Amino acid sequence: MESHELYRKFREAARLMRPHPHGGPHGGPHGPAADPTRGQGRILAALKLQDGIATKDLAFILGMRVASLNEALVKLEKTELITREPADDDKRVILIRLTEAGRATEQLVPERPDAFSSL
Repeated sequence: MESHELYRKFREAARLMRPHPHGGPHGGPHGPAADPTRGQGRILAALKLQDGIATKDLAFILGMRVASLNEALVKLEKTELITREPADDDKRVILIRLTEAGRATEQLVPERPDAFSSL
């Protein structure tokens, strides 16, 4: 096989292995909440699995600092995808809940291309 052809196939395989084929840093054409592998989309995906979770617990599950999570939660709250409310038994604990719009938000299914098919 010619080295130029091998190089072309290697570049194609590398392109297919990029983690976010649907867009740039803002989540592509579907908005920041559409990508379940990054930022706000990751938070929504976790809440779809466990709604009504404490901020501290959600930060632990996602492997984020609470301050970083709170920044993203402010944005999600402004777009009315989540609500934050104090827990009934301990008002110091803030529970994160999805709104109807948050539940209805469609998220992309990450592509899992066969990176070696071009080889």
